[in-house]
Amino acid sequence: MTEANNNQPATKDDLADLRTNFENDFMEELRSIKSALLSAFEASVMKGQMYTQKAVTHGDILSGHEEKLLNHETRLASLESK
Repeated sequence: MTEANNNQPATKDDLADLRTNFENDFMEELRSIKSALLSAFEASVMKGQMYTQKAVTHGDILSGHEEKLLNHETRLASLESK
């Protein structure tokens, strides 16, 4: 609709133009939301993988310490006999 005929009813062409602009804006907003969601999902997956790797590493470290503590008396006895 032009400025000169604001008091006139909208034509089918006016509505089609409006609909096209609305659809374009809507699709762009959906793409933006999809991109943000995918980024957040990827970041959380990466954090989960890092946590899993750290948990395995820390588990190995704790197992090593546990073995040393359990064999502490044996190691001390072997050192004292030397």
